[in-house]
Amino acid sequence: MMKPYLWQGMRIPNRLLAVGFTIASLLSACEFSDTDKAEIPAYIYIPSFTFNTDTTLANYEGQNSNRFTDMWITSSGNSLGTIGLPVLIPVPQSGTAQIGVDAGIIKSGQDNVRIAYPMVATYYTTVQLAPDKIDTIRPVFRYLDNVTFPLITDYDKISTSRGFTLNQTYASPGDSLAGVNDNQSWAPNNWYLKCIVSPQSTAFQMYTSEEYSLPGQGAPVYIEVDYRTNMLLQFGYYYQEPNQPASLATPVMELYPTDTWKKIYINLTDEISIRRANTKFKFYFGFFNNTGTVQPELSFDNIKLVTF
Repeated sequence: MMKPYLWQGMRIPNRLLAVGFTIASLLSACEFSDTDKAEIPAYIYIPSFTFNTDTTLANYEGQNSNRFTDMWITSSGNSLGTIGLPVLIPVPQSGTAQIGVDAGIIKSGQDNVRIAYPMVATYYTTVQLAPDKIDTIRPVFRYLDNVTFPLITDYDKISTSRGFTLNQTYASPGDSLAGVNDNQSWAPNNWYLKCIVSPQSTAFQMYTSEEYSLPGQGAPVYIEVDYRTNMLLQFGYYYQEPNQPASLATPVMELYPTDTWKKIYINLTDEISIRRANTKFKFYFGFFNNTGTVQPELSFDNIKLVTF
């Protein structure tokens, strides 16, 4: 009869005994006592946000159009992450905490470059965190108090600048700019800027009616714009440095066709800062090299030049 396989009559090598003793020691060390418990976090729930702008005649900031894609969240100064909404986020602390939320944007249309918008104030609120408790926060965002708007092209207020005019170098007979309020606006009952462009136009450009002196030296400068177009658009600027001839068109970026309204935040900080002090700027939108086979459709709203 075959004997059971019990290592009988065999000598166990010393190295196997050493391994066995090591495993036994590790298993013994991994035993949990009754006092070892996983920490239960508190939770912050952010389902939505509000963006308020001042629409009084004296301090008009334009409409509250926005494209805040992410929330940059802190608890008592410690980062909890950058997350889209809605979000339920654990917070590994208890007691009184100051929750800060910044409105995040896509920088100059680059989907992989997301930043906290420097023109909007951080929203703060104080909560009492407790394990397994959910605190709900709905941030209310506003522009910073020291933000200025050298330009607002908005047809919803008589007091605001219409802002843009045709560049006659690229204009064709019949081209014009018009304020329109119809069922194609970005929001109900809002006026917007519609470009009436000849089907035969091979190029078109509108630029700011005025020149602007901007702070430079690294101070943030942004153009906000809502747009809808069936053309590939170019955004850029002309500049006039002191005692120098005016520049040619200086392109910054392209705006791709979209059949729905889209908002973009164009960062001009570096473009402005590389120019000499007291340089004046004119900003433009336009298209070039059109084949004339498509009826151009261009609509804009809430164009804001935002700086400090």
